[in-house]
Amino acid sequence: MYCESNTLGVGLVLCSAEIVILRPLGREREKARLPMTHVLIVDDDADTRKYLKALLLEEGYTVSEAADGHEGLRLMRDAARPLVVLLDYLMPEFNGFDVLRAVHADPGLFQRHSVVIMTSFGRIIPFELARFMTVADIPLLRKPFDIDQVLEAVGDAAERLMSYS
Repeated sequence: MYCESNTLGVGLVLCSAEIVILRPLGREREKARLPMTHVLIVDDDADTRKYLKALLLEEGYTVSEAADGHEGLRLMRDAARPLVVLLDYLMPEFNGFDVLRAVHADPGLFQRHSVVIMTSFGRIIPFELARFMTVADIPLLRKPFDIDQVLEAVGDAAERLMSYS
């Protein structure tokens, strides 16, 4: 079996189109506290979507994917129930900030979903985005991902959804 390591900076190995998530021995993780939570991953990078989907399915979440901002916004609008949305900032054409602005312009949509912005930017993100995220209380998840940080961000976002209802 041919395997290659990823560029995401986590314990992940791609093997023959399958994903194996490696974790340190003796380190058990509590399964998702809110297993009915539906997570939408919006990212133009197929490997990132594949990795996040494998991780979140393993943790008991229901997962959907969108390859760009337009598709992500459509899925958010069409969703029958609230979503935790992992939204990549840097995508071609309609980026994560464009999606956020569209969602924020529709108060019903903004209140129904819980968004987490993902970015590969270093410590600096655009001022407009930072200000918007602060005002709207939207958390930031930096790439490369740490498994615990991803799960914590999704868990916190799921708890925010529960507090909205």
